[in-house]
Amino acid sequence: MREKEQGVTTPIGKMIIVLNVILAMAIVAVFLIAAVGSASAYCVCNDGWCDNVNRAYYQCGDTVTESCTFNGTMNCPATGNGLVVGADNIVIDGAGHLLNGSVEGATCPGSESNPVVTHSGIVNARYDNVVVKDIEIQNFCTGIVMGTENSTWNPGGEVVENMTVTGCKIHDCGRMDSDATHGIHLVGAIYSNITKNTIYNISGFQEGGCWEGGNGIFMYGSNVLGDWEHGTGDHNTITCNKIYDTEKSGIFSKMGCMHNKMSYNYITRNVEVGLYPCCCQSNYNTYEYNNLSNNSGSGFHTSGENNILRYNTAHNNGARGIYSNYNVEMSNNSACGQAYDIDGSPCSDNTCNNSYESCCDYWNCNNLVPVYFDFDGDGHYSTTPENCQCNNILGVGACCNPGLFNASHAAMLNASGICWLTPGDDTDDCDPGIPGTQKTWHVYPGDSIQAAINNASDGDTIYVHEGTYYEYRINVNKSLSLIGDGMNKTIVDGRGGTDYLMLVSADWVNVSGFTLQNLEDCGSGVMIVEGNHCNISYNDIHQGQAFTFSMSSGTHDNILKGNTIYYASCGCQGMLTIRGTNHTVTDNTIGQQGGAIQVYCSGSLIYNNDFGTGISVPRVDNTWNTTYDCTSGPNIIGGPCMGGNHFANYAGADNFSGPNQDQPGSDGIGDTPYGSDYLPLVEFTAAPDLTITEKVEEWIVEGSTYNISYTVKNIGDAAAGASDVGIYIDGIFNRTVPTKALAMNEAESKTVGPFTLTGENDTIEIRADNNSIVSESNETNNSMENVFERSTGGASVYLIGRGDSTDVKVKNALEEWGHTVTMGPKSSDYIGSDLTSYDTVVLLHGGDMPDAGQNCIKDFVESQGGGLVAGASVIGCACDCPGGDFCILEPILPAKSYDGWPCWSSETYTVDTPDPILNAGLPDSFSFNTGSSICSHIKKDNATRFYRGYGWWEDDAVIGWECGSGRVIGNDICSLSTALDDTNFKKLFGNCVQWAKGEAKPDLVIAEKTEEWVVEGATYNITYTVKNIGDAAAGASDAGIYIDGIFNRTVPT
Repeated sequence: MREKEQGVTTPIGKMIIVLNVILAMAIVAVFLIAAVGSASAYCVCNDGWCDNVNRAYYQCGDTVTESCTFNGTMNCPATGNGLVVGADNIVIDGAGHLLNGSVEGATCPGSESNPVVTHSGIVNARYDNVVVKDIEIQNFCTGIVMGTENSTWNPGGEVVENMTVTGCKIHDCGRMDSDATHGIHLVGAIYSNITKNTIYNISGFQEGGCWEGGNGIFMYGSNVLGDWEHGTGDHNTITCNKIYDTEKSGIFSKMGCMHNKMSYNYITRNVEVGLYPCCCQSNYNTYEYNNLSNNSGSGFHTSGENNILRYNTAHNNGARGIYSNYNVEMSNNSACGQAYDIDGSPCSDNTCNNSYESCCDYWNCNNLVPVYFDFDGDGHYSTTPENCQCNNILGVGACCNPGLFNASHAAMLNASGICWLTPGDDTDDCDPGIPGTQKTWHVYPGDSIQAAINNASDGDTIYVHEGTYYEYRINVNKSLSLIGDGMNKTIVDGRGGTDYLMLVSADWVNVSGFTLQNLEDCGSGVMIVEGNHCNISYNDIHQGQAFTFSMSSGTHDNILKGNTIYYASCGCQGMLTIRGTNHTVTDNTIGQQGGAIQVYCSGSLIYNNDFGTGISVPRVDNTWNTTYDCTSGPNIIGGPCMGGNHFANYAGADNFSGPNQDQPGSDGIGDTPYGSDYLPLVEFTAAPDLTITEKVEEWIVEGSTYNISYTVKNIGDAAAGASDVGIYIDGIFNRTVPTKALAMNEAESKTVGPFTLTGENDTIEIRADNNSIVSESNETNNSMENVFERSTGGASVYLIGRGDSTDVKVKNALEEWGHTVTMGPKSSDYIGSDLTSYDTVVLLHGGDMPDAGQNCIKDFVESQGGGLVAGASVIGCACDCPGGDFCILEPILPAKSYDGWPCWSSETYTVDTPDPILNAGLPDSFSFNTGSSICSHIKKDNATRFYRGYGWWEDDAVIGWECGSGRVIGNDICSLSTALDDTNFKKLFGNCVQWAKGEAKPDLVIAEKTEEWVVEGATYNITYTVKNIGDAAAGASDAGIYIDGIFNRTVPT
């Protein structure tokens, strides 16, 4: 038996062994245990004794039946689980320690309803009121299992209830060859809580199915408790979790899962969707205050109904921002930077640029400001999001979750009491007990700002209301937030002062919303920062003497954001001086007048600033640009792309675009670096650019009338107002078609018509912005033109007619179609001529025929204003012919006998030696239905044979409706209801005119191909169009994809 730790008490009557080991012995023991792969620490039981294992601790694979607390790292082999829950009402407390698996050597079998139970961190198959807290879990198939339908592990089919997972860090779990590995796998659990956890780097097998692994949290419900609305997977609370870098979605649910609340989660950088309640029964849930940005797929996607979706932020996702089914209340969400920001109904009061259902009440994503919520309802609003960690041992979760809304929208939310526009003081907005003693102070004109600072304590917030305050030598010497009402509203004027106006001498100070101005002594400066981890944002700082703003040597990890800094009268020390390390300097405007700009810091990120002329060439020991991005703009000077900084004395050109500045067209980024700034910003005049990206014509009536389909797209850098498209036929204006207003990269497709072909062809031109309504950056790329013509190379047709006006109508129709027609005798006469020189023989039979079997010949005749006489019809289905030199079109006849010869039944005729031309695509035999009455004749062995139920005869003439001649296939069907099956019927009597010459073949080409980034610079999708431009239908085939000349995969066509 292993000894237990000193100081752990046990019940009376149980042996107590006290561990007194010197440090060196403990270190060696841990090292040796780790070296052999066993558990290097253990879960010590709360009462000092683990009843079920008869010792003082649990180790890997044990079943836990009483509460226990980790006292070190537990390393588990690949052959089993970490710990298995074996009783109700227990707590497994990680105390900040690590539970480490060996997933590389494990197998991870399972399914969506049967989680992996061979090598998961903690498995609770069926027990209630279980708490798992403050534990780091890594390198398992699945981190935590909450419920299963596995009958071995859950023989009674029990449902886990009231389980809590909190304060855990779950990461680097799963395998790419398993579709059942997740961070947390919940099957059927109800009334449970998953809160304040961080989950990341979760792997799983991916092929596009909703059952696959790789989700941060996977939820699987059912209706086993009665119905979907009162089933399993319901009434759970998932809040304040941070989930990122998973192979699939952050949170994924299916098979119901209703009445859940998913709020205040930060879900980002996931391959599929941030939050994905996939099932159409994912109803009656609440999704609010989540940040669902920068996922490769959509931010939010659901097929459920009757949900509440509000106060969420979903920006810069790869697909949609927010998509929901109907009957979902979508209000006060912010979704910007996607092709379609919000899609669903009903919706109101949302910030976005693009939506299907007019969900954007605030149509402007270029003026976004942060808002701060009070999620836990303790009267304190969230502090700034940087470095925000929850109040737990591992510092995990998402505790500060500000939204980002259009400024007008934010003001409305603020006026409604839903949020603040300035950071609050709540460092853990998931816990109403924090910040507790922190206070908010208010300063009004006539009060002293310094006095408020002196009275405040660390963590407090001081609000300085609108007005002018004449103070200087303000020393912010405590870790607090000093918040004004905004630039040009809260003004601190140091008129007559010396030394400095404001000194930030403490760490963790926030200063925002001020105008700081006016010092008269030539040795003085407006603002000095000497602290670390400070945030100086959205201030107007100007009119110093020696300097305006200075960040001192030795400082680190400060943020200088969104400030306007200018004018130092003497300029003897520089208008702006930044020293120290690891700062972030962004979105600042540095004025042109008064002193140098001196950047002496190192290891800092400096981007999207507008620098004046006084700055020297950027130093190499800082990063002067962010990732090239043309979706998150505009940049600091109004250009479309984010990159580096704007330097007034940069003289480079802007003739190219793209991350490497090697693509045609300008983008507001200089083509050559400026020192260490590889993407310097240059002045850019944004303008729309309308072009026709696609145009195609399709026949309505072959050779006569047609429609035109086109796509107009704005490929420019600014939105385009409503305009029009002009259509010109043979250079003559035909009509205009309205075009809606188009955002950047937005397109509109339309189909217009009909148009009538004039002569043999039409020259068709489509012009975007036909009447020059929109001022474009490029007026030379608006048009697309092509020639559209009727098909050529018609067939030579021998028409065996009826001897009435129908013959003329069919002849005219065929000639209009481009075919050459020779009129033969009536079908009731003897035909002695040789028909082998014709491409096609068309036989029109008279008589009383049923109204069925109409083919494209008849349809075409009627479309031309003609028509067949009553009762007449021709057959051949949908222009689908078997190929070959000759075909024959015959009517469908009523069942009858001919000349007293009865129709026989249940016959099969086999083509002994199929003609390779005439029988292309046909089977070697036709089986006629048992009991049917069939009269048939078919060409056999290159001779025409007629089957009359009593034998065969041969003939080279067409006599009445009996047969074809020469190389003509024909068939008489005595009973329509028992004819050949549809497939062979169509093959035998296809549209012979289109296939007349036997030269028709399919022709498959790739008509279009584009690539789009999934993750910029890393992964991408390929979109392509395969089109049959030939004269015949093509069977199923495939498309092959080759990357750098190497085969990658095939895709069915």
